[in-house]
Amino acid sequence: HKDNNGTDHGIRSLEESVINGHGFQPADDNKLKVAEDGTTFYTVFSTDCNSSQQWESYLLFFSAMRIKQTGFITRIASGCTDEQMREARKWHDEHIAVMSSRFKILFTPKFSGIKDENGRSKGNYKYFNKPFGVKYYLENSSDFGWDETLGKMTTIKDKSIVIIIDPDMILLRPLTNDFSGDSVKFWSPFHKKIERKKKVEPGTPFGQTYGFSHNWMKFIEIAGPDSPA
Repeated sequence: HKDNNGTDHGIRSLEESVINGHGFQPADDNKLKVAEDGTTFYTVFSTDCNSSQQWESYLLFFSAMRIKQTGFITRIASGCTDEQMREARKWHDEHIAVMSSRFKILFTPKFSGIKDENGRSKGNYKYFNKPFGVKYYLENSSDFGWDETLGKMTTIKDKSIVIIIDPDMILLRPLTNDFSGDSVKFWSPFHKKIERKKKVEPGTPFGQTYGFSHNWMKFIEIAGPDSPA
C-alpha cells in the first residue's frame, strides 16, 4: 500500500493477505492438478453474468482454494453480452486467477431461450443454461479435446471425473470419488435392494439426492441450539 507521498509501506490489501494466508505457492498449486490416486477432477458450475452470481462464484472458488481441492474448477458463464464477458473476464483475472491457475472461466452462448414449432421466441427458461452449458463445456473445453469427426474425447483419461455443482455452494472439505466410508449413506430408488458400488469410475456415475426440502427453516431442530451455524 502506498501513502499520499507514494511511499510503499508493504501493507497488502485485505484480499491479497487472505489469499496468501490460505493459499499456496505455484509449485504446490501445480501438485494439486491430480489427486494422489492419479484421478483428475473437473469441477464445473453454471452461472450467468449478473453480479450476485459473480460473488457466489468468488466464494465458491475461495472455499476451494482454502480446502485445497484437487483438479480444475471452471465457471461456465452463459448468455453474457460482449460487455459482460469483458467485465467477467477482467474480474476473473484480477480476483480468481490469483488464487489458482487451475480456476477457470468459460463463456457459452445463451441456452435459455424457448422457441415454438415455428422458431419464434416464446419465453425464457434459465435452467436450460446448466445442462446445455455443461454439454458445451465438454465439447469445447481444451480440458477434453472433443473431436467431432471421431466422436470422442482425445485428451481425457479414464481416471478423469467431472463434478457438477451449483454456484451458491461452498466447499468445507475436498470433493472425492470414493464413498466407501462408514459415514456415507446411500439411497436406493423405490427401496430396491441393489448392490451399490461405492466409488465413481467409468460407467458408474453418482448423484446426490436433495432431500432437505423446506426443513432448513426448522433451524434449531436440525442444527441444534448450540450449533455454530
